[in-house]
Amino acid sequence: MKTGFSLLSFLLYLLLFTILTTISFHWVITSCIKSMTTARINNAVINAYMAHDIFMRDARMAPTQEYAWKKITPTGLIWHTKDHDIGWFFEHNMLIRIEGQYNKQKQIWRKKTRSIVAQHITSVIFDVEKHENKIINISTAFSVEVPKPLILTNMVAIRNREL
Repeated sequence: MKTGFSLLSFLLYLLLFTILTTISFHWVITSCIKSMTTARINNAVINAYMAHDIFMRDARMAPTQEYAWKKITPTGLIWHTKDHDIGWFFEHNMLIRIEGQYNKQKQIWRKKTRSIVAQHITSVIFDVEKHENKIINISTAFSVEVPKPLILTNMVAIRNREL
């Protein structure tokens, strides 16, 4: 009399083990993909909020006199502070902050520091409100494309001391 397993019972155990292993791997991989997608979305949203806060900090310190502003467009702003110029631009799905010396006539930067403040931004709109040759408000709208569009809007009243 022979002892051991038959080929049929071995194949049945192998089939059950393979099915259980496949289901386990599928569950682990699906969970990891969902977790990574959620983390990517959260990072994009946090990055957009952080960029928005940094811009608001700079905008609150911007000068109120219109002559101190070197460039005002819907996708970019440049203003002069006591010793340097600050610029904010939207280009190639990035929000960029530049600090240095800006030549308004030649439209070039000298001695600049360029920082990418946020990536994966789909649109930025800067709107400057003027009254009697003074800048009184800056409105912004940042748009981030995560599964649903996220739009951050804010208006800041400029309360800076005069230059």
